Amino acid sequence: MATTNIFVLAGAVTVLYSSDSVLKLIEGHSFIAETTLEQVQFKLLVLVVIFIYAFFRFTWALRQHTFCSILIGAAPQVPQGRDLTIDEEQFAQQVAKVSDRAAHEFNYGLRSYYFALSLLAWFISPLLFMAACTMVVVVLYLREFRSRTLSMLVRSRQSFIKVIRTNQEDAQKALAANRNLPPAA
Repeated sequence: MATTNIFVLAGAVTVLYSSDSVLKLIEGHSFIAETTLEQVQFKLLVLVVIFIYAFFRFTWALRQHTFCSILIGAAPQVPQGRDLTIDEEQFAQQVAKVSDRAAHEFNYGLRSYYFALSLLAWFISPLLFMAACTMVVVVLYLREFRSRTLSMLVRSRQSFIKVIRTNQEDAQKALAANRNLPPAA
């Protein structure tokens, strides 16, 4: 995404420098609201700023995913059958947090693309721009808080917690059973 973002950013900057041609192009259409060169340049500049923001979010997400991969590669080997120590458990939690932060950064980059698309409607009409922004907010809300994917993630987390609890209970039962065994002859 970061590489694609560079190409999009280069295109937006190029269009910004030829904004007089853009103005001539959009002046000939009756469905586009009347605009000035300064307004076109401002709108294009806002697009450039959004794509710069997206670039930094994507590159930071890539770096964090790289950090996460390094941490996974450096993770201590735990012998089979042994429970994790407190330090190993904390290490695993920190790796998960780095991965979570990377995913958030990537999402911010994607969201900026959504809003950049809605900004294109501004070239046609301010009202259409407001409607497009509202639509983006609704789509993002539905995808992030009402999607099937979210419900599956919540269910998988609940299942994972049940599995962990069952494993912990089984380990405690096995430990208690081992303590009650008579010594070997």
